[in-house]
Amino acid sequence: MIPRAASPDRGRTQSRAARPSALSRTRRPEGMSLEAWQTALRRDFGRSQRFRLQNTGPEPVFSEFTVTNPQTKGTYRVAIRGRNPGDNYCSCPDFSVNTLGTCKHIEFTLARLEKQRGGRAALAAGFQPDYSEVFLRYGAKREVAFRPGHRCPPAVRSLASRYFDPDGRLKPLAYDRFESFLKDARSDGHELRCYEDALTFIAQVRDGTRRHETVNALFPRGATSPAFEKLLKVPLYPYQRQGALFAATAGRCLLADDMGLGKTIQPAPMPRETAESRAEASQGQQEARAADEPGGNGKPARAEKPEAPTQGLADLLTAGLSFLDTLGKTLAAGQAATPGGTGREVLADSFIGRDEKTGQAYLKLPVPTGETFQKIADALGALAQAFRPGS
Repeated sequence: MIPRAASPDRGRTQSRAARPSALSRTRRPEGMSLEAWQTALRRDFGRSQRFRLQNTGPEPVFSEFTVTNPQTKGTYRVAIRGRNPGDNYCSCPDFSVNTLGTCKHIEFTLARLEKQRGGRAALAAGFQPDYSEVFLRYGAKREVAFRPGHRCPPAVRSLASRYFDPDGRLKPLAYDRFESFLKDARSDGHELRCYEDALTFIAQVRDGTRRHETVNALFPRGATSPAFEKLLKVPLYPYQRQGALFAATAGRCLLADDMGLGKTIQPAPMPRETAESRAEASQGQQEARAADEPGGNGKPARAEKPEAPTQGLADLLTAGLSFLDTLGKTLAAGQAATPGGTGREVLADSFIGRDEKTGQAYLKLPVPTGETFQKIADALGALAQAFRPGS
């Protein structure tokens, strides 16, 4: 019996079968952490793409790049400083929120650089520029970091040790004194680069600190503070006070209480405090940028704090709540008229009418009282006056 020759297709099938299976995009592999799984997905996906890469900096590896997707025409800026998570930067939305310190554009760029002559060795040796830099390290926790350059003077290293810990992270108490570090570090002519995202993060940290201090000073007893009695014409329930304090302290948040619990009015007591806090943060960021400018002294012209139209906004919210209460009563009446009906049937009976002559449907809404209309008009006029330039 003559043995049959092995089929080439059969050999390829066996070779494919021997390859490890691709990571699932919907199910985390057993024994792998969530962060490691998501990082691996971005690495595999990014390294298999056919993006266009352009080096826009002077260095072959540790440089600035643009990565373009030829299908979507989207272009993002990538900065390569190493091969570990958090070393690099990308301007894409995924990188800014995923807390992994990497993205598909960074992984694509690293894969291309590793294929260059000397690229893999350069990445293994690490980034060693002559200049020093202050940058934002991305990851599960964002940190402002200092990386001394190859020619960083001993005096600058000694100065940095007073602001940054042994791992190069900005100390918590050094955020308010950061401009002094920039000014002193550049006094001897050594090049020190500080990037925009690091300055923005420093301003955000200051913003949060000032919000906490402001809210704690105004409401030292939390939700039971007497100051709540003078903020609005309508009283707030204890849980609404807690929500208002949370919103003012967080700066940006999502109130996810159930319907009908009064989420709309919870931010109303705090517009003046949060506006002043934002003004302080903006001023701090201007100071940091002024110090970052060559020859800057960190003392830009003082910006005036905007006046927040607190009472006008509160009156508008109160009038709006009154109108919503009227809508709720109308809906309750429709529900009573349609016992056991579906939500759509209840809404139709409450707010949709039909002309007896033409048969055409029309929307019927309860008309607010004249007093409510007047309150809304007065509140809108007050808000318009507050936001008018020069007022």
